Amino acid sequence: MYVFILDPDSVYCKSVFCAIFIAISRMLKAATLMCVFMYSLDTGFKDLHVILCTFGFHFFSAEAILSLNYANGWSAPMKIRHRKFAHVFLQICGLGCSVAGTVIVILKKGLNGSPHGVTGIVTMVLAGLSTLSGPFTFRGKNSLAFWIEDDFGMYLKILHMSIGMPTFLASSVCLCLGILTDDFKTWVTSTVSFILVGFVTFYTVFILSNVFIKCVSRF
Repeated sequence: MYVFILDPDSVYCKSVFCAIFIAISRMLKAATLMCVFMYSLDTGFKDLHVILCTFGFHFFSAEAILSLNYANGWSAPMKIRHRKFAHVFLQICGLGCSVAGTVIVILKKGLNGSPHGVTGIVTMVLAGLSTLSGPFTFRGKNSLAFWIEDDFGMYLKILHMSIGMPTFLASSVCLCLGILTDDFKTWVTSTVSFILVGFVTFYTVFILSNVFIKCVSRF
């Protein structure tokens, strides 16, 4: 029988590097969100779906995903069950903003066949599926999944993460396509617009990499 002992130094180094990348991702995310907010403010919030959908997925949902990370600053001192409650609360806020933004743009402009519009609809469909699978990942006497066997419950968690990853990826693609629209590029300049796409790409890859590693580790 083999016993594997984790090296405290390696665990510490891993935690430090993870915390650093979380901080960098959060700064890039903040810069992107601030640009979107200033754009919406400058246009008099005429198109509310821009700020609602962007903040819904890239503030609330992104923070919800990071809240479960052991090296995430504000949630690190919390117990795991409280991290899960924070995750659910932030996801509900994000879904509420995103649904409101989607309804507003559909009522105002109708369904749009542009790449930005199509990826937005795909994102909302995936977000709905992810939300439906979410309650079955919780365990305990008072949860909806208390009757699920341990092995099957693990697969449900993997399913939830497997749907959540393409959801966030689709939201990032949709955001990048929105940043590259003529109206936004004219307002912020083409150079800044491509820089923001780089920001979104960086923190999206980091966030999804963490979820993917966590998902694989459950097998």
